[in-house]
Amino acid sequence: MNLIEKYFRKKNLNIELTECSDGVECLFKLYEGISNGIRYDMIFTDETMNFIRGKAMARIVKSLINENILYDIKIFMITRYDKSILSTKNGNEENNIDFFCSKPLSIFSLESVFSKMKQF
Repeated sequence: MNLIEKYFRKKNLNIELTECSDGVECLFKLYEGISNGIRYDMIFTDETMNFIRGKAMARIVKSLINENILYDIKIFMITRYDKSILSTKNGNEENNIDFFCSKPLSIFSLESVFSKMKQF
């Protein structure tokens, strides 16, 4: 998280980060945020998490977005895995991930990803 904070500070953008230990906690924080009027713009996740992995959490979030239960949130997968490894027999998990960042994460890789968004 420190590198992500550093990137936004470098851009003089005031952000608030909420760190979660796994996909379950992320989903709970989204629910809690909606209940308290907090709007999250992005989710940075890793595939390798304890209970619910990154691609499963992304699938749930995108399902909630598609059902108009949740507003659009960009999902960033930060991983050592190749995108093709995240594909499954039942469908392409890549479709649930908006942007991929390879580990080790760097300011350069964040700039590259955010330049595609044209938002930061």
